[in-house]
Amino acid sequence: MKATDPSIELVACGSSSMQMDTFGLWERTVLSYTYDIVDHISMHAYYEELDGDRASFLGSGTAMERFVERVVASADAIGAQKRSDKRITISFDEWNVWYQQSRFGGEQNLPIQRDAPRIIEDRYSGLDAVVVGDLIVTLLRHADRVAIGCLAQLVNVIAPIMTDPEGAAWRQTTFHPFATAARLATGEALQVKVDTDTIATAKHGDVPAITAAATVDPDTGALALFVTNRSDQERTVTLRHPGVTARIDGGTAVLADHEGARETQEHAEAYAPVDALPVEQGEGTITLRLAPESWTAFHGAMEL
Repeated sequence: MKATDPSIELVACGSSSMQMDTFGLWERTVLSYTYDIVDHISMHAYYEELDGDRASFLGSGTAMERFVERVVASADAIGAQKRSDKRITISFDEWNVWYQQSRFGGEQNLPIQRDAPRIIEDRYSGLDAVVVGDLIVTLLRHADRVAIGCLAQLVNVIAPIMTDPEGAAWRQTTFHPFATAARLATGEALQVKVDTDTIATAKHGDVPAITAAATVDPDTGALALFVTNRSDQERTVTLRHPGVTARIDGGTAVLADHEGARETQEHAEAYAPVDALPVEQGEGTITLRLAPESWTAFHGAMEL
């Protein structure tokens, strides 16, 4: 294929989960043979709230981060062994909140119908939307190594957009963080250092209470800041930017809820982002207030 079109990029098949027995060994073995040929190694990851463990679910971004860092470590170990200056990046082919993974009976048990049946169609809550936003934060924080990140899927099947046979299309709760980030996150990802306390979780151990990512467009100076508050309390966060002139012009917040899945179109469409809490701007600092269990997207500008 490269002989036909040298511009194509190749992805080597990676692990579908960090819980696989062969995780790590698979990446090292595959890349030991393909390092000089491929450009990316693939990853898949899905998250769900299990047994009412809300804290672990809200900390899913930490699990994703560990997954990314361990795949990067495996790839870099092969690069070092080969004494190569090339850096393999990640194609995060599939990521999402997916509840059907614990209920999916396998392809052999799917109904056989002439017309496409409605299967694997999750309905999402406000809590799910916050977690999706936080997963986006994780991907942006690792934009130096995650070259491709594909939400799976886009329509009907575990998707932010639903359609009906009669022709109507409507938004699920998870549509909002994805669409907001797609609109605001332009240009280059910034290195954001977060100093925060931690929250204890049963599944992931201690996870940061606050996570954040930011982008700036070098052509326009447009600034976007995405912040997740995983705690169940309102938080005040101080953004320090000494030597750099920056401002926040506004923002919207996606809020978690306790209502469970929004099963109907009307219930889902009633969910929407709200205005972010007021921001205080000082000399070299910006003070943000974050609603409990929320994902907030701020927009502003930075002088470059």
